[in-house]
Amino acid sequence: MFTKMILALSVSDDLYDAYGTMDELNTYTKAIERFDADCIKGLPGYSQICYSICVKFFREFDEEIVKQGSYYDVSYCKEAFKTSVLAYHQEAVWRDKNYVPPLKEYLMNGSISSCACLLGLSSILGMGHADTIGACKWAAKEPKAVLAAEKMSRIINDIVGYEEEHSRPHVATSIDCYMKEYGVSKEEAVVKLYEMIEDTWKDINEECLRPTTVGSHNINIFLNLMRVSDVTYKNRDGYTHPDTMKDEIEFLLMDPIPI
Repeated sequence: MFTKMILALSVSDDLYDAYGTMDELNTYTKAIERFDADCIKGLPGYSQICYSICVKFFREFDEEIVKQGSYYDVSYCKEAFKTSVLAYHQEAVWRDKNYVPPLKEYLMNGSISSCACLLGLSSILGMGHADTIGACKWAAKEPKAVLAAEKMSRIINDIVGYEEEHSRPHVATSIDCYMKEYGVSKEEAVVKLYEMIEDTWKDINEECLRPTTVGSHNINIFLNLMRVSDVTYKNRDGYTHPDTMKDEIEFLLMDPIPI
């Protein structure tokens, strides 16, 4: 479930980031909001493929949960997916208008487009613990643990992918927003943003240590998402260039440290 969600998000992100015109993206966004297979008829050919993949995956999620003997639906995940796509669309609008928002406004939207909440919900549903519905309600309200994962994932992605993303038309990143708002250099902005990342680690650690309304395994999902982001974007964009992560994958799966 988690893997399929990443695939659906990757396809959607590329559509908004590099391929769709604004008119096409406006139509596609309205179709995602409805999330009805019949909406595919009004979409351009290439985006029909993207749309059908997303609809198909959520149908498969429903079927898989029933096979497991569970009877909760995937509505929390579906709504989070819609919210993520709306955040992608907002970024496309900003790019089209050459708008550089204040940092706070950017991070409110950019944290959502990091999709950490959606990926966490996918994991919660896929794990199928007894407290699944309660955990989904908790995550959907975006408590501090979820916000930490969202913010950290967004900022580290912006920092590491900055040069490559600015080689083509792209929405302003947290670096651009910080530079404009505070009148500093790129290097100074990066230092401040790394300090913000350190604060997100403090937030998630605090959530791991204090009593919460959900089991610790749910908080650990978002902690692990932050760990994955830290490794993936450690001095390179391992998501865009997965070949750069070959050594880490081999160490993890083929030559793990004995415990």
